[in-house]
Amino acid sequence: MRNARSLTATAVALLLVLLSLVGPWLLPYDALQPDYANTYAPASAAHLLGTDALGRDVLTRTLAGGRTSLTVGLLATALAAVLGGTLGVLSQVGPRWLDAVLGRAFDALLAFPGFLLVLLVAVALGGGPLPLVVAMGVAGAPSMFRLARGLARSAARLAHVEAARALGARSLRVWVRHALPGMLAPLAVQAGSLFSTFLLVEATLSYLGVGIALPQPSWGNVLQDARGLLLRQPWAAVGPGAVLLAAAWSVQALADGWQERDDRPVFDRV
Repeated sequence: MRNARSLTATAVALLLVLLSLVGPWLLPYDALQPDYANTYAPASAAHLLGTDALGRDVLTRTLAGGRTSLTVGLLATALAAVLGGTLGVLSQVGPRWLDAVLGRAFDALLAFPGFLLVLLVAVALGGGPLPLVVAMGVAGAPSMFRLARGLARSAARLAHVEAARALGARSLRVWVRHALPGMLAPLAVQAGSLFSTFLLVEATLSYLGVGIALPQPSWGNVLQDARGLLLRQPWAAVGPGAVLLAAAWSVQALADGWQERDDRPVFDRV
């Protein structure tokens, strides 16, 4: 509550989520239905951001696109966190050969530039929301794996964890009750950074035509629709672009604020 930047980011993030969820229902336009009699309408009280080449209200499509972009980004982040985090912990809990195999596998994934890996997987799977979630989740898993692996290795050497193990506690109980709670904060910070990145990656791929396919709106393909309107109706691109940047900034600012609040070594507070 004492961090003004985090408070602002929280307010912006909540506002964007709220507008994406209920905004399209409050506006009297259909995000998918063309209106050929009202194409390229300028910004007005009726259409705050004007209309596109098919006569669809740009503001409505921007708000509806928020549902798609935020959902894809959130699911991709969850996949990366679960996949990378779980395997990172298992690499330290299991036998040494498992750590070696998983380490080499994720090192191989890290050898590819992240965006190129997402692009290749998305194209191979045919584009659309599910392929994007899988592609970004796989690309983001190595960073979660490396962080979880290092945290788990440090947690296993803590005095209270070794004491619990010496007292005969089961391995699962030792990790769940004594080790994992101290790992959650840095993993959450990393997940927040991934979420912010995934919002921009999804927008980029959709803008290039290999992400969310038209006519389903997302922030990326709404910007793609506005390419030919930059000189005639610049607000058609400025609006969706500003919303996308605000969403990415708010999530990253929240992650940074959490990290600043949690600047002490994570296990010192256990």
